[in-house]
Amino acid sequence: MKRYFPGICWAIIIFILSSISIGKSVLPDFWDLLSIDKAAHSFFYFFLFYLWAPVIIKDCKTLHYPLLILLLMCIIYGALLELYQSCFLPYRTGSWVDELANCIGAIAAYFYNLIKIRKDPTNFRSVK
Repeated sequence: MKRYFPGICWAIIIFILSSISIGKSVLPDFWDLLSIDKAAHSFFYFFLFYLWAPVIIKDCKTLHYPLLILLLMCIIYGALLELYQSCFLPYRTGSWVDELANCIGAIAAYFYNLIKIRKDPTNFRSVK
């Protein structure tokens, strides 16, 4: 159970940060892709995937499919948070651009982990 703690804590931090009120951006959606906010979205989901990858791999027998499932889980988590912002938080709006940034971060972490596994397949098996 102890090895799940960092991933769970990070998911809670993302939820809390997604729930607080922030200032409204004056940039149009397209240019918003290049903002610091989108870099933060990508970082948060990269790190979410990064924290969960060793745990998921240790719990599974094969290496490839657990990472794909984790990628899908990160993408769905981000989409659900954007939907949560749109439907339940009057001071926040969900954005497809935010979800795109979330996906980019998770996909980058997916490929990072694939490369890391190919270099040393035993790298993730030592997670306690």
